[in-house]
Amino acid sequence: MSAVDIGCSEAEAENFLNMYWARFPRFRAWMKSQIRFCRDHGYVRTLTGRYRRIPEIRSTEFWKSSHAERQALNSPVQGTAMDILKKVMLNIDASGLCEAHGAYMTLQVHAQLRGSASGALSNADADEATS
Repeated sequence: MSAVDIGCSEAEAENFLNMYWARFPRFRAWMKSQIRFCRDHGYVRTLTGRYRRIPEIRSTEFWKSSHAERQALNSPVQGTAMDILKKVMLNIDASGLCEAHGAYMTLQVHAQLRGSASGALSNADADEATS
C-alpha cells in the first residue's frame, strides 16, 4: 500500500508514521524484540505459552524472511486472542447457561464468537459464564 492508495502525499504519510512511532515507541521496541527473539530461537510464543515455529525467519531469500518477520509479529497477537477466546468458549460451555437459556455458540471465526439465544440471558449471566 502506498500514500497514493490512501489518498495522501508521501510527505503526509511520512509525517503520520513519524507521529505514530513517536506516540507508541514501546510498540516499535516490542516489534524489534519479537523479530530478534524469533531469529535467535526460530519460534514465537503467545502470552499463554503456545508457540509457533517460523524457520523461514533465517532464510537468505528476502521475500521469505520478510514474510516470516510479519508472521513473528502477527502470531503472538492473533494466537493470544485465540487462546483467550478458547478459554471463554470452554467457560461458556461449562457454565451450563447456554442450555438453560436455549442459547448456543454457532460460529467461531478468527478471534470472534457468534451465538444465538432464544431465551433471555442477562449481562450478569454472560459475565459469569465468561469469567
